[in-house]
Amino acid sequence: MRFGHMGLMVRDLERMKDFYIRVLGFTPTDEGPASVNYIVFLCVEPRDHHQIFLCTGRSEDEAGSRIHHLAFRVADLAELRRIGRRLEGEVKHQEPANHGIAWSIYTEDPEGNQLEFFVETPWYVHQPMKKPLDLAKSDADIVRETEAFCRTQPGFQPHPEWYAALRGRVESRAGFP
Repeated sequence: MRFGHMGLMVRDLERMKDFYIRVLGFTPTDEGPASVNYIVFLCVEPRDHHQIFLCTGRSEDEAGSRIHHLAFRVADLAELRRIGRRLEGEVKHQEPANHGIAWSIYTEDPEGNQLEFFVETPWYVHQPMKKPLDLAKSDADIVRETEAFCRTQPGFQPHPEWYAALRGRVESRAGFP
């Protein structure tokens, strides 16, 4: 397992977006509404869709930082299932999810910090996108159903094509002001 990405709840999305893009050199990869929030995905390493995302929803009177969740990349669906089994009885709930670009399990740690464990799929579709995932199905069924669904979604591309385009966008920003 290795660390995947971090989400930050923010007060002023445009100010934060400007800072991460203009000042720190991140490249936006996607953005859009998700439930009651709006999310902006950002990357500096074009091997991943994002290393950070900014999410509306932090109130003006909240002090300190507010992390949306910590995400951990795992090797495959078998490892995702193993983690799910290890979490049974240790956490209040688990939410398996299919994002098209990843299969995930969401849960919380004992103090309520949201965690995500995910496996990247071979496809890209516009984010945010989330639908239920049935981990009781076979790997072959999950892969087949996800690919069929992804092919119907905006921006569908195999990951190698999407990452090649993203690499060009990130590298063109290498000399950002």
